[in-house]
Amino acid sequence: MPEREQPNAVYELLYGVLSPLLGKLTGRKAIELACEQCGLLLARLKPGDYEALRERLRPMMRTLIGQGPTERVLDAIAARLEEGRVD
Repeated sequence: MPEREQPNAVYELLYGVLSPLLGKLTGRKAIELACEQCGLLLARLKPGDYEALRERLRPMMRTLIGQGPTERVLDAIAARLEEGRVD
């Protein structure tokens, strides 16, 4: 991750949920790649960006952890963001 682009609270939430499931490196890279594909910067992620990221994360996650777990995890992240629980 470029030094000038420090992650924010939304990134930290995504990473905190994904890294135990995908591994630290894969979790980080999955988020970085999804951001790149959506034209988003890690440092500027907002809760409203999640739906676009979710669509980019879904295929890889389904391959690695299966469809059911993927949907549960992505739904749980969405719920936390909707509740404003980004920390």
